[in-house]
Amino acid sequence: MGFIKTEIRSESDLKSKPIVENADGDYDDSTTTTTTTTTIINDNDDEKFDWHNQELKWKNILLLGIWHLATIGFYCYACVNDFKIQTIYFAVAIGMMSGIGTSAGSHRLWSHRSYRARWPLKLWLLMFQAITMNGSALSYARDHRTHHKYSDTAGDPKNPTRGLFYSHIGWWLLKKTDAVIEGGRQLDFSDLYRERLVYLQHKYYLPIFIIFGVLIPWSIPVIGWNEDPWMSFGLVVVLRITIVLHHLFTVNSLAHYFGYRPYDFRIRPADHRFVNYISFGEGIHNYHHVFPYDYRINERSQWELFNPPGMFIQLNRLIGLAYDLKVASPSVIAGVVRRRGVQPIRDQKRSLTFRICNALFDWTVGILVGAWAAYPLIAFKLLTERDVFMYRAYLAQKKFNVVLSEINQSSPQPLKAVRLYARYLSSSTTTSSVDEILAELDSNQTIYMDDCYSSLCAAAIYFHEKNYENVLKILNNSSDIECMAATVQALLHLDRLDLARKEHKRMCQKDEYHTLSQLALAWINLYYGGEKLQDSYFIYQELKEKFGPTPLLLNGQATALICQNRWEEAEQLIVETIEKDSNYTEAIINQMLLANLQGKSLELINRFINQLSDRVSNLVCKILLKVYFVLLKDKISKQYQIV
Repeated sequence: MGFIKTEIRSESDLKSKPIVENADGDYDDSTTTTTTTTTIINDNDDEKFDWHNQELKWKNILLLGIWHLATIGFYCYACVNDFKIQTIYFAVAIGMMSGIGTSAGSHRLWSHRSYRARWPLKLWLLMFQAITMNGSALSYARDHRTHHKYSDTAGDPKNPTRGLFYSHIGWWLLKKTDAVIEGGRQLDFSDLYRERLVYLQHKYYLPIFIIFGVLIPWSIPVIGWNEDPWMSFGLVVVLRITIVLHHLFTVNSLAHYFGYRPYDFRIRPADHRFVNYISFGEGIHNYHHVFPYDYRINERSQWELFNPPGMFIQLNRLIGLAYDLKVASPSVIAGVVRRRGVQPIRDQKRSLTFRICNALFDWTVGILVGAWAAYPLIAFKLLTERDVFMYRAYLAQKKFNVVLSEINQSSPQPLKAVRLYARYLSSSTTTSSVDEILAELDSNQTIYMDDCYSSLCAAAIYFHEKNYENVLKILNNSSDIECMAATVQALLHLDRLDLARKEHKRMCQKDEYHTLSQLALAWINLYYGGEKLQDSYFIYQELKEKFGPTPLLLNGQATALICQNRWEEAEQLIVETIEKDSNYTEAIINQMLLANLQGKSLELINRFINQLSDRVSNLVCKILLKVYFVLLKDKISKQYQIV
């Protein structure tokens, strides 16, 4: 015994003009024969359904097979390679908008005519509906009206009685059965063909999809924030389309198998909260099949249940783009539930406080559940960032062997960049291996520009080699504040104070009170000299009170004091710095300066000079040496040949 199909329909119900399916499986409106419709097709007519007896759509099988393999491949690729977090946000955002385009457009507007829309809204809906790769709005509405007319029977193109897989995606892989074709012939879709925008989108669907669904979304992350092209294509095109499609498909499959049936217990479609979350507000499906003309898809106010398409329609109503919104009246709903529903499991009226709390819970959970696919990728990125910080700490402790042994070539790119820097800094590094590292870096610069951590490691190597032009090339236009700070250092090395100040202005626009923004200002003030030296001293003093007396901050204060001829105060700070880190290069330079300025023996000064490394590239060191050469005009300055 099959389910009896009972529906309350809108004024745009079945017409007399039939539509015939053509050889490609599409309906054709060329015929004008008049016929009557059959409202019930018993699902016993479909008892002999067998996958082996069906004609396969090999084109769809091949396309969807390749697409799903690409989805798995790109997901794995994203899990082991770095990506910019903006790309995930962008993919989720356009995925949600495409979901609204399908739900509010091809479903509620063109399938059920549950409201009317002005042309700007129609244009927006058609564009975002097209990028789901779910077919045109016309073909969607055509199949969906057939689905509602013959729901869960042999005439249903998504018939769930043929199995969960069939109703989910299997119906895309088979040609329509005779029962589906016959059912389609009895329905009228002429209103869809008469609507010019809908027909044009249907006619030119493929180029519209390629331009707006592939090329534009793919290029925005690449151009906008320098995302890797393959990563952008994988996340924004392939993964986004696959996830949105399967979310929408759950309404055809899961919502016809699981859930409650408070409005009509005799039909398969059911209300299910999880399906409602994952399908972006389409999961109150028992209500929808009983009242398909109701734009809300549930009987509550739109803000009470997770229903982004319903809220979207309401917002467009407020600005005049949507009008004539159709709803089922409370008396009609109550009457239907009384006759065919189950009153105890129907949502009861609650207090306003309960409704507000429930709405907050429902919308929060809906958004979180809807974006589930992004969480493993974000978690992986956060774990990678944690590992990067850990291994950078090992570098600061000169534990190069730990970094080299624990990071391998299969690690994410940021970790491989840290490993390259460890190879460079390793005491076992020879001249030939340094040349090899630099050659590798020069030939793969674009790879090291993909993320801020790789850029910083590459820039640090170029800093050691005093190749400041390549530092700027690697860090070019980075939005990461640590990269901006390194850019300020490189510009000061090149005596481009004007550009350094512009870069610092960018840092302040991002976060004026960030520690690195304050440090960059202190470096600029040290370089600038004069009245700015006291400002630099106070910046270091403020940071010292905030973070404690670290060697960097103590020595920064000492540098500002030396340049102001406050030698005794500077000497106390230098002694404190060396007590904290006896190998702190900048402190040794300051000791050398003070020893000379205070008239101490050349032997002592030369001892300080010999402690310095041959490769001094730190910005503060350069500033100190500049001060040193300005202040000293005797033979001591000639002994120290770093420029």
